[in-house]
Amino acid sequence: MFQILDARMRRAVQQENRSIQASLSATNSNKKKLSSSLLTSSSSRKRFCPMILVVLSPIAVIFLVMIVLQTFHGTTVQEDDLKSLDKSAGQVVSQQQLLHQLDQHNSKEKKKKNIRKPSKKSIDIYHVSAVPADTKSLSVSQTHRTKRDALVLTTEYGKVRIVLMPELSPESVEYIYKLVESGVCKRCNFYRSEKPGILQGVMANPKIPVNEKRGPCPEGLEGTVPNECPDWDKNCGCHGPVMTKGAVGWAGGDAGGPDFFIDHYKEPAEFWGTQHTNFGKIQDDESFAVIGRIFDQPVEEEGMMLMLETPIHFDLSIEPVVDGGGSAGIATE
Repeated sequence: MFQILDARMRRAVQQENRSIQASLSATNSNKKKLSSSLLTSSSSRKRFCPMILVVLSPIAVIFLVMIVLQTFHGTTVQEDDLKSLDKSAGQVVSQQQLLHQLDQHNSKEKKKKNIRKPSKKSIDIYHVSAVPADTKSLSVSQTHRTKRDALVLTTEYGKVRIVLMPELSPESVEYIYKLVESGVCKRCNFYRSEKPGILQGVMANPKIPVNEKRGPCPEGLEGTVPNECPDWDKNCGCHGPVMTKGAVGWAGGDAGGPDFFIDHYKEPAEFWGTQHTNFGKIQDDESFAVIGRIFDQPVEEEGMMLMLETPIHFDLSIEPVVDGGGSAGIATE
């Protein structure tokens, strides 16, 4: 009986041992497969990494080439910019030399400046003034035109009084009276300021035709003063006296404007000859002080002329002038 049980027990143990060994063998086999798989995967990765480098290396090379080209291009652009700046600097120096030569030429020509019309851009600027009209001034209908009158230009900087001189151009003075009678003058302003010699402006109303008759040559002046006629008025001739400080005449060789200018040079402007039609004269210190304040306003270059950055509007009125002084402190010559 014991022998039978012992035999059975041995068979059970042996069977259990075989099961354990089989299980161990299976485990070892799986480990070998896993190890082989890992080795294969590692080998694949090792082969794949160089492939990635081979594929990506042209991109890296191209990228590096692009960086090099951009750096070279930037250097070239900077060199071109430097050359351009050097060229511009040379042009600036050349322009400065030309301006210096022009200044020397103007000095030799006694700073002669032609009085001509500005571009349409300048004369068509309308500027509304906050300066009220002078209610104390008499209207034209209340004055006697046989006596001396003053045309008053009321600006934001003060009043400029021009003693009218019909003996120099009666048609021009009549044109001015009509302008004053027409009411508010929207196109009345100073626009050109050439310190110290020229203050130029415009007096116009589209409803009032300008005078077309030029002033007569003063007695005894015909042929005595040379007239260097400008290109736009080659047959300028004698139409007024040699202008002195305070003289007022029409610009551009026109008979009656509408563009006019005030001579502010200290010496007689013989370089203008006798070609300009005169119609008035400034004689009081207050008016010259106002002109000085206008000369102090900023200007900008337009062509060969200096224009006020902001045109200065003025209102028109008439004041009587009494011999020896008058209400405006103006004495006739």
